[in-house]
Amino acid sequence: MRKLAEYSDGILMILAGVTFAVVLMLVPNAGASAHDADALARRDFDGLVRSIADRYQIQGRSVPMMWVANLFARSVTKDGVHGMKVVEFEDVPKWGESDRTGLGDLVKERLSKRWSPMVRQHEAGGDDSFVYVQGDADGKHTRMIVVDLDGGEAGRELDMVSITLNPEQLAKWVKEQDAKDEKKRSAVGALASE
Repeated sequence: MRKLAEYSDGILMILAGVTFAVVLMLVPNAGASAHDADALARRDFDGLVRSIADRYQIQGRSVPMMWVANLFARSVTKDGVHGMKVVEFEDVPKWGESDRTGLGDLVKERLSKRWSPMVRQHEAGGDDSFVYVQGDADGKHTRMIVVDLDGGEAGRELDMVSITLNPEQLAKWVKEQDAKDEKKRSAVGALASE
């Protein structure tokens, strides 16, 4: 009987070791897949920036020191927002009547099938906005690309933003901020009534 107990303990130790090894192999892959998805999203965004630069024959410029804004946003929102990238195009030329549909078609064609349109807005004044989203299979991160054309007659500007959100963490952070704001309002109300 004692040998059977030692034998079953040995089997349990082996199973525990195998389980631990499998977990160690899976955890880095989970991180790598999220990292790979971020890399693909950056590649899609960068490709879209190049396509717009080629179409309009203008050069976009990245917002300087964006890493500081990323660090701040990531820290403040407790990883609810990260991976922001902003590119600005100034003095975007008009391409006639097909310009508005052309930009929308270019964005749609250039972004891979992994992206889904969320917003397509065309305003009478010539402003156009497009928002595309992409989610992880695990649902932890949502990537977003925003293309916004200020279609004024003089000095048209096109801004592009790429951002990664953790919706669960972002919602938690917003809820915490709302609670803090409510606490401040209550304290101010109590002081005012004294």
